[in-house]
Amino acid sequence: MHTHNTTRGRLAAVSIATGILLGAGGCVDTTVSGDATTYDYSWWVPLVTLVSSLVAFPIGLVMRKRSGRIGGGLMVMSPVLAFLVFPMLLLDKVKVDAQHFEDRYGFWFAPSRHNVRFDDLKEIRLVTYQQRTRRGGRTTKQKLVCIHKDAGTQDTVQLGTLVKEAAPEILRRAGERGVTITEEGQ
Repeated sequence: MHTHNTTRGRLAAVSIATGILLGAGGCVDTTVSGDATTYDYSWWVPLVTLVSSLVAFPIGLVMRKRSGRIGGGLMVMSPVLAFLVFPMLLLDKVKVDAQHFEDRYGFWFAPSRHNVRFDDLKEIRLVTYQQRTRRGGRTTKQKLVCIHKDAGTQDTVQLGTLVKEAAPEILRRAGERGVTITEEGQ
């Protein structure tokens, strides 16, 4: 009987985690209006995240009696999803037009924002690099390094889900404005 309850608890935890991963996995809506293209998360991605956060807490309370780790994890995950991840998914956005690109990503209380005019740039570098993970493995990441004509400033834009989706258009439109596009790394 105890094994059955533990299995059911693990199944519940895996189901919630799967829903979150599907929601946060990068389903992106692309909206074209005139010459501007906007990239943001599909309407259902934040909705699935919010529902998961609302469901995780009561399941965590029930699971706490059977498996303290899983129950506690679900109870901690619930407010993190509701107060950090959900607003982030609603507010993250990338907009690209013939003159510039702008983005907003990250936590709602401390977002990263860029507003980069192509005419101000000399070069955009698409940099691919390796980063060590907590457990000693390696993960491949990318970023756009925007070098301004005045050579004194540069913008570094991490390629998260939305920027990665918009990057081909950013690079194409920058190239059309005479910006040199280079790729570095692996």
